[in-house]
Amino acid sequence: MNMALKNNFLDVFLSFNLWKYISNKRKRQLGFLSILIIISGISEIFTLTSIAPFLEILANPQSKIENNILRNIYDLQFSFLSLDKLTFMLIVFLLFLTLSALIRLLILYLNDFISALIGNELGVKTFSSFLYRPYEFHLENNTSKMISLIVTKIDSAIDSIRSIINIICSAIILISIFTTLIGINIFITTATLASILLFYLLLALILRKRLGVISKKRSFLIRSQTQSIQEGLGFIRDIIIDNCQNYFLKIFTFNDRSLRIIDARSYFIAGSPKYILEVLGIIFLLVTSILYKENIGNELSIIPLLGSIAFGMQRILPVIQQIYSSFVILSTNKDSILDLVEILKHTGKSQEFINASSRKILKFEEEISLEKISFKYSNNPKYIIENLNLNIKKGSVLGIIGKSGSGKSTLIDIIMGLIKPQKGSVKVDGVELLFGENGNTKQWFPRISHVPQEIFISDNSIQENIAFGINKDSIDNAQLLKAIKNSQLDSLIRNTKYGLNMYVGERGALLSGGQKQRIGFARALYKGGDLLILDEFTSALDVKTEESLIETIKNLKRQVTIIIVSHKKSLLGFCDEIIELESNC
Repeated sequence: MNMALKNNFLDVFLSFNLWKYISNKRKRQLGFLSILIIISGISEIFTLTSIAPFLEILANPQSKIENNILRNIYDLQFSFLSLDKLTFMLIVFLLFLTLSALIRLLILYLNDFISALIGNELGVKTFSSFLYRPYEFHLENNTSKMISLIVTKIDSAIDSIRSIINIICSAIILISIFTTLIGINIFITTATLASILLFYLLLALILRKRLGVISKKRSFLIRSQTQSIQEGLGFIRDIIIDNCQNYFLKIFTFNDRSLRIIDARSYFIAGSPKYILEVLGIIFLLVTSILYKENIGNELSIIPLLGSIAFGMQRILPVIQQIYSSFVILSTNKDSILDLVEILKHTGKSQEFINASSRKILKFEEEISLEKISFKYSNNPKYIIENLNLNIKKGSVLGIIGKSGSGKSTLIDIIMGLIKPQKGSVKVDGVELLFGENGNTKQWFPRISHVPQEIFISDNSIQENIAFGINKDSIDNAQLLKAIKNSQLDSLIRNTKYGLNMYVGERGALLSGGQKQRIGFARALYKGGDLLILDEFTSALDVKTEESLIETIKNLKRQVTIIIVSHKKSLLGFCDEIIELESNC
């Protein structure tokens, strides 16, 4: 085999490195499917061996049934049914043909079904991999890439799994049919099959580079298409105001059209050889049959022979076409699968282990200490925070103030254990926060209640947004009502038709900015951690609501440790300590 083509085959199959990410249950199902595939190959042998005697008797009714097993069955049935030889052989052939078709249908169904379930498992593992990645990973990576991997590239993996099974199934059936046809006539079978395989081999050589280019371009366009959708819908308010719909529509049109044209080319490349081979195969079969007839000089014996070979080739052509089409699908999906495998390599610990680890809560009875903390982002050579020392006593209230870009939000991300400083350490009661899969930051998170600047609101009810991440049936109603009262949300609940069950729309579209912030505050109060962090939490509130919430916070003083980030010094009057950060930009 040509070395370039061999390497291409190896690239395709090595890219399909998903076996270790498939569950044992699915592997057992694939094992059962493999047994069915072998049975399918055997059924093809029986189907082919039964057509030759049928055609022999059809051409010459005086012919005898040469196969010993079929002859014994025929003799046995004759005493009960009295079927003539032609009818008997027709029934035998149809039975084997029907059985073969039913097995192939079952394989087709199981192939699609098992591939879909494997796709679901890979999708869950990929999404889990993203969800359990460190916060810094999400800061540095584009969400459109993640979405395209989960939504679209998983589909590529399913197609590839299906293609691998199709190749195995088709190869076994091809070997079964070929060995049977060899037994019927080695000259015609070998010559015809060799010409077909040579045609596909040359075609694969010609298209090798083209398929590689298609694979890389397709992987890129999938991500670009997802990004154009995400940005177009994510900034819809500004798009409508600025009347720039056409700009985003043009971007989507280009990416979507390019992707669909590439898919169309792939489908054409995969399907077109079949129609050429149907003509060439018949022509070659007829020519070789005529040459064979001239050599043996027996017109009568050529009929069953030609019919058997023609039927066998009619079964072989779709099988070879299936192998070729599956290879094209694998080639065009290769880069998408490589992207997926790269993500799955970092799946890390299972969700069950992580949840178990999170139940071990870090002790916090004395203080949080930051020792010589320095931090900079990867795209900025300057430290946004440099050589910072800070002690936060339990039960105290710390105020953080500073201009935009001074590192206020970065500092609280470090305190919460979301991002790791390049220098220095964060300690809780003398225990250093350790990052990574084997770290203890997950044991620190349960202690923290956080109200960010931008409150995430899901398209659910008010109570589900407050009791965030908790099943509706598991919500503590007493704790929920207390959080609603302290966050000044009771008037909203009273004035809505559905109360706590009111749906707030996508991203809280049916809420005002102040209502969203109060839901964020209620969410933090419902969680009830020992460390309450408030990051510009009053920016969208009116003066009256702001004053009321400040009173609630004052009442929490000494019960929990509070960190308030604000640009308003007036909000920090009751703090035990205030630090001001200066911008290093």
